[in-house]
Amino acid sequence: DKNLVRAWKKWDTQHNSENDQPLAFPEEQLYVVFVLADGGTDLESFELLNYEEVKSLLLQVVLSLAVAEQAYGFEHRDLHWGNIVLSRDQHEQLDFRLENRHFLVNTHGLSVALIDFTLSRIDTGKQVVFCDLSDPSWFEGPKGDVQADTYRRMKDITGGQWEGRQVFPKNNSVWIHYVAEIIRKKKSFKSSAKDKRALSAFSKRCLSYESATAIVDDEIFQKMWRKEVTLNTPGN
Repeated sequence: DKNLVRAWKKWDTQHNSENDQPLAFPEEQLYVVFVLADGGTDLESFELLNYEEVKSLLLQVVLSLAVAEQAYGFEHRDLHWGNIVLSRDQHEQLDFRLENRHFLVNTHGLSVALIDFTLSRIDTGKQVVFCDLSDPSWFEGPKGDVQADTYRRMKDITGGQWEGRQVFPKNNSVWIHYVAEIIRKKKSFKSSAKDKRALSAFSKRCLSYESATAIVDDEIFQKMWRKEVTLNTPGN
């Protein structure tokens, strides 16, 4: 379709697409068009203002993963800084429900969303949906590169077993470590020496946690809760 090719070339000129252009596919290729809300700007391009925004970003990432982790055995498996999008709005708090806990979280004006679940693992209850990451090229990045190291950590955690009903929530922990490291090393924001030490310590602690759920109660998030309520559940 000439209109599709024209639209793709226009986008590529403006944004430098990393995807194959439509002319690379056969004429019988089928396409799906998704209409999505604008989630904001990716973390790589977003300007963080201060340490409070950094903590808000981290807490929203942690809680989002923890909720999905508990509900569906979810592992993102590719949470690099292009797959976290942020925007600023007037909402001062967000509502999260994790198991029997209800959190009202101070956002400091940030709204955070996780995107791109191509490599993710999820248990729908009827089947486990996953992407086979057995291709060695995923793990050949340079040592010391935080993203390449995170893929290798996932391989060590799973033992290379990407399919099946066994869930590896520690994969979420190592990606939270990645997010903290990429913020610490690549992003500029107003912070004190004490803040920088706290962020570095948090990043290291993430590698010791077995899940995103466990990270929710990390000391870095103290005073971030506007309110926490324990919900009544059957049997309580």
